[in-house]
Amino acid sequence: MKIQTISESVESLKSVEKLHDRGVDFAQGFGIAQPQSFNELE
Repeated sequence: MKIQTISESVESLKSVEKLHDRGVDFAQGFGIAQPQSFNELE
């Protein structure tokens, strides 16, 4: 179908690796990065 996929609620680096192996294009969740305030992003 040539679409990009996003996985949500990824909680660990092991999950990131498994998703990558299965061809998932993007991921978000605590396994990627902890939430930050706008001030911390600057």
